[in-house]
Amino acid sequence: MEWKDLKEIVGNTAPILGGLLGGPVGAGVGGLISTALGVNSDPMSVMTELTSNPDAVLKLKQIQLDHKLELEKLKLSELDFRLKDVANARQRQTDSEKATGKPDYNLNVLTWVIVIGFFLIVYFIMTTVIPQGKSDVLYMLLGTLATAFMQVIHYKYGSSAGSKQKTEQLERGK
Repeated sequence: MEWKDLKEIVGNTAPILGGLLGGPVGAGVGGLISTALGVNSDPMSVMTELTSNPDAVLKLKQIQLDHKLELEKLKLSELDFRLKDVANARQRQTDSEKATGKPDYNLNVLTWVIVIGFFLIVYFIMTTVIPQGKSDVLYMLLGTLATAFMQVIHYKYGSSAGSKQKTEQLERGK
């Protein structure tokens, strides 16, 4: 079990804490939670405490109230990290295209394979009778392609504007 596995359980009670458990600062936040609950600093001990002790939920709420400012700063730094990661990926692509004078064909081919594959599998599922018991792999493929499709859309179109806005907000907040 990992700290991110507790994200939903903790997030139902303390959304800021839960959100941070799934990110790069998850182990630190998990340590804070385990210390406050008085258990070993591992996800399984925290999970056991949360499911067996009703007071543990109250302690989570108290942690979030007591450390709200620090947790919000962590949340902002995690967002900043993600935005820089996206910016670095885009910068890598731009630098590569400037250096070679050619577009990144691999990226474009992969993008189109994902987009076309997604729509083909959706079309196939909608127009074909799938024998009972044979659909699991097909639906798993659809889920994988849907996730990749959303990442393509976010990378190519969706998150650019949002990333720019969030970067501007972070810079104003500093």
